[in-house]
Amino acid sequence: MTHLLEIRILLAPAYTRQAMEQASPEIAALLTKFVDIEETPTAFARADWDLHHLLTLRAANPIFRLLLNSFQNLYQVMGERYFVPAENRNRSRVFYSGLLNYAKRGAYLKAETLTREVMEESLALWKKSSS
Repeated sequence: MTHLLEIRILLAPAYTRQAMEQASPEIAALLTKFVDIEETPTAFARADWDLHHLLTLRAANPIFRLLLNSFQNLYQVMGERYFVPAENRNRSRVFYSGLLNYAKRGAYLKAETLTREVMEESLALWKKSSS
């Protein structure tokens, strides 16, 4: 999981920015559904996959989608483990809310920065919970 999170730190900010430039309304529509996300690791893992999958679909560079798709099975399994601690689910709720705000405003550079910060925090939270 550590390696997957490290790759997300490198890739997710870029594909988030590109996707926001291309499809902010569609991303906002998806994120709006996350307001009522069920409080389970499975629901969060699925939502997180849906978000990152959409972001890679709408990014200008199609290689992002190919890379993410190659991790689909691992992503769900490890995502469910990652989202067991309530702290991790809560942090993702804040992320989804912030990203929704930026999507509504078309603030793609701020979305990129937020994504980088959250991906780095996710790695730190994973290391903390798995030690």
